Amino acid sequence: MAAETKLRADGCFVMPPFVWNSFRDINEPTQKAILLYDAGREDMILQVRYEGPVTQFGWLIPVPSRPEIAAASIASFYELSRFTQEYLYRRQQELSPARAGGPSDVLPPVTVVEYRTVGAYDVAILATDSAKSNAAWLLQNDFTLRQGSQTALQSYLDKHWYIVALRVHLDQSGGKIRQGSSPDVSSDPSVTLQVSKALRMGELHPIKISFDTSHCIFPLRISSLNGRPSEVLLYVLSAEPLTCESLVKPPGDYLPTELERYFPAGAVAGDRLPKCSADLPRLVHKKWAFEKFLRVFRPEQMEDLKFKSMFPLIRNYLSGANAYEARSRLCRFDELATPLLPDLAHSPVTENRVACCGMLRLYSRQGSVELLLELLDDPDWFVRSQACAAAGCYNHPLVISKLLVLIGDTKEGMASTAALSCGELGVADPRVIAALIELLDDQYPNPREMAQAALVKITGQKFKDYKQWRDWWAANKARFATKERSP
Repeated sequence: MAAETKLRADGCFVMPPFVWNSFRDINEPTQKAILLYDAGREDMILQVRYEGPVTQFGWLIPVPSRPEIAAASIASFYELSRFTQEYLYRRQQELSPARAGGPSDVLPPVTVVEYRTVGAYDVAILATDSAKSNAAWLLQNDFTLRQGSQTALQSYLDKHWYIVALRVHLDQSGGKIRQGSSPDVSSDPSVTLQVSKALRMGELHPIKISFDTSHCIFPLRISSLNGRPSEVLLYVLSAEPLTCESLVKPPGDYLPTELERYFPAGAVAGDRLPKCSADLPRLVHKKWAFEKFLRVFRPEQMEDLKFKSMFPLIRNYLSGANAYEARSRLCRFDELATPLLPDLAHSPVTENRVACCGMLRLYSRQGSVELLLELLDDPDWFVRSQACAAAGCYNHPLVISKLLVLIGDTKEGMASTAALSCGELGVADPRVIAALIELLDDQYPNPREMAQAALVKITGQKFKDYKQWRDWWAANKARFATKERSP
């Protein structure tokens, strides 16, 4: 985004433990944005910090398709700032960043697709293929452009993007940006002072721009027109994990090193962000991949930020030296990471297959019986045991048949794990009941408690100790064997 005059990026601020530091996320960044992307539609909530005279403020935002504009609430930024800072705090406790001359010849027209006032802003949505025409329109409406701005604008217009032009609206009568006229200025000095202070502190209400796009983007190149460094803070929410090469180091790596310490990527339920959901209704009743990026860009570094799926990058790292970090990152996305279950299940790395078993257990609704059956036959006994533990969430005849076979496995812990999974599924097989009764004599309390609950579920009996169950089984074993043989 481009503002016309002086913007400043401050240095680093050390966050105290734990008091919410609103300055770091709200007042310090030059630009802030919340990006929500799903199914070819992006919602972008933007906010800028500007220190010049409010009457000279102007803002240009290029977007790839005709947008819808709406006011948004600063509360969304407050909520995400507190959410990410509290998360990091808890994690640290657990473990102990001149006018351009108008042309004199006849120019192609600029189509003003829409005029409207949104909160404190007057908004014009512009469509044209000519950067010269666009610059002339902006100059006629008292926008100040630096030398060379036409090149940056043309890069967007060549792709048939729209330009959203905003000015602060100080006239409370509802005036708009008008061609050939100066912006209206409020006759009430207190309104000017209030808006100017909010802009300077980065707390003037955000603007929401929604548009269709093939991939998630943040139009940063136009900010190079300011000629100054800009600190950019982005909150990105999407249906699958996204990454951007320009925001992580080293380039192309999905692991953002020092940014990782600021806030690690993960999954968040939209219902946990009620203030954001008020501005972004699509958040509700769904889980989203979530990442927070913070970086200072010099003008020569400013290119549009294009986000792409993180999955291909994670897939490449799963078999290399960074496999542990790849698995850690993948597991943070909860059920959103299940598209990579086949990659984990078929990996030659044992730890990847073990991680797959854990995910199959946690996210059985998105899981795969076929993958589970493969893992129950894995050559590594530990993978098989973890697959046995996951199998208790899959009430499928092929899975149950395999568990009954594994009850006879002599490897340490295999039979008991298979029996407990059968117990979770309520399998009334004599082999299951016998194995569960033996677990009542286990040295550890957790297997004993699980076996007791499974036996009550399967048999309907409520004995309290190992001896009572053993005596009951001796008297009733034949009845269960007959039941299993009956058609």
